[in-house]
Amino acid sequence: REYYDITRGKSDRNGKDLVGELPNIFKTVERLIGLGVAKKDALLAIVSNMADFLRFSGITAEIKGHLSKAGLIAKEADDTTGEANCIYGLGYIHLRESRNDEAKAAYEGALALYRRVGHIMGEANCIAGFGWLAINEGRIDEGIGKADEAIGLYEKIKDRYNISYTYERLGNALSGKAGYEEAAKEYLRRAKEISESLPSSRSEG
Repeated sequence: REYYDITRGKSDRNGKDLVGELPNIFKTVERLIGLGVAKKDALLAIVSNMADFLRFSGITAEIKGHLSKAGLIAKEADDTTGEANCIYGLGYIHLRESRNDEAKAAYEGALALYRRVGHIMGEANCIAGFGWLAINEGRIDEGIGKADEAIGLYEKIKDRYNISYTYERLGNALSGKAGYEEAAKEYLRRAKEISESLPSSRSEG
């Protein structure tokens, strides 16, 4: 419950406060699994939202261990989406910490799982990740192409939040890069236009 209150700004606590509680949460889930109680439901309550959890909890050494553990639990429970979310989350952390080879491998692994179950948002997130990785490595045109490919998938599922976010991140990534100044301005303009049309708060799934 508190997870959702925090994401909606209805709690005095923040995401980092919950990071310290993850060990106890996992103990509870493992106990439920051991007792054979609501195995799938208990896992989905934690594992399937781990990627979203990263968005507001912050990047810490502890979260990487929890993601790895959650991914294994999801795999054992045949929760392919949950497993993919955890692998994607690890890729996100690797990218933020400039471990490009590890990020690429994680995104490839998550992408294969997302495609197996037809999870379009997850597929788009991974493709966008390849784009940020390419831009970080100086392959700017390739990165733009991947970001555009991801936007096409977000459009397919009418995910205007992630379309806006991708345009904004692309614009920021290109700002100050010679030859891409006008493109950066256009991407930021599109991001702002879409963002202004969105509801003031986004419902977390």
